[in-house]
Amino acid sequence: MSEKDTVLEIIDLHAGYDDVQVLWGVNLKVKRHTLTTIIGANGAGKTTTLKAICGLLKNVTGKVVLNGEDISRIPTHERVDKGLVMVPEGRWLFPEMTVLENLRMGAYPKHARDKREETLEWVYTLFPRLKERANQKAGTLSGGEQQMVAIGRGLMSRPEVLILDEPSLGLAPNLVLDIFKIIQELKEEGLTVLLVEQNVHLGLAISDYAYVMEHGKIVMEGTGQELENDPKVKEAYLGI
Repeated sequence: MSEKDTVLEIIDLHAGYDDVQVLWGVNLKVKRHTLTTIIGANGAGKTTTLKAICGLLKNVTGKVVLNGEDISRIPTHERVDKGLVMVPEGRWLFPEMTVLENLRMGAYPKHARDKREETLEWVYTLFPRLKERANQKAGTLSGGEQQMVAIGRGLMSRPEVLILDEPSLGLAPNLVLDIFKIIQELKEEGLTVLLVEQNVHLGLAISDYAYVMEHGKIVMEGTGQELENDPKVKEAYLGI
């Protein structure tokens, strides 16, 4: 991977909560126009990694580099302005606001505001159901529909890197497949995606590159296919 192809790089990342250290020198790269996945067991440090990347934690050392610029010391909203956008685990919608209002909240960065209506039509093309439910309160939607709104809201920011934290969590199996089809489509359209996903089989199946995290460290990496075929990964995460 050449440096010019790297849109996001994490260098020697250490992070934790209060006196509890969770990450121990994490290094990873995300190549432009690809889908990169982090897999690992519960408590491995995956979500902590994403929060540290997005500037949501205080106890962080190391570097977060976006498009060659060190953004490690700037606040979260400025990272969003530069194109680093996360769809959090649990969706975190505004339940009393409509689908349309939630989506428009995503077009906060100035570069996204200028193209808000154009992006909205793109989101509706990806998620036709959201257009049908545009005036419905987000809190009354099914879990799968809420996840669509959350991803759509992230896309409204016109991200340089879209970070997805456990998008399949709590969804019925058929809805999980629907969400992964959309993620696959986003990748094919050229969006850069960093995914954390506990459904290891599906995550690796659509990944260009992947990292395995254990106890706050990266312990293995390779293409999605390489890791899916690796005996250790099969035994630990795929039950084979």
